[in-house]
Amino acid sequence: MQRPRHCLPVRKGKSRLVRSHCAFLHLADAYPEARNADIVDYIETLHFHHFGHNESPAISSAKRNRQVARLMRAQELARLAPLMEQLAEWQRQGRVRILGPGLSPQRAPTVALETRRNPREVAETLAERDIWVGAGDFHAVRTLRALGVQPARGVLRLSFLHYTTKEECERLLAALDAIL
Repeated sequence: MQRPRHCLPVRKGKSRLVRSHCAFLHLADAYPEARNADIVDYIETLHFHHFGHNESPAISSAKRNRQVARLMRAQELARLAPLMEQLAEWQRQGRVRILGPGLSPQRAPTVALETRRNPREVAETLAERDIWVGAGDFHAVRTLRALGVQPARGVLRLSFLHYTTKEECERLLAALDAIL
């Protein structure tokens, strides 16, 4: 099986992207069936890259999807661990407050932080360094209120996926250390 050309890693600025993810943005509205095909191609490409031809051609798509999901999750947890460790230290110092659980196998690779500095200002300062995070209430006004956060001020949201590199996480932590 040859890797589909649209799944080759590409560079855009300093951010690493995968073309199949870019294709989702362009095809999402007009051709949802193409978007779904890109997802299938991407999963098949990841499976081939990590498992090659060692598996029977009769492997079920469900088994292949589970194997790829485990790979993705392991990578997300590997990236999440040092981030959560550093954020926990900053929380002990009073620099941030982590909303939600600490590091656990169930935690999504999305972290919401309450910061001393206005979250929007932090996000803008990070953007100047070509690091993209979110700031706001993320349509979770009731949840934020229940957690004691003013929804108008919002939170800083850090999100990443299995293709986020170790270097990108290190850049984020270094920038946050300087900003917070």
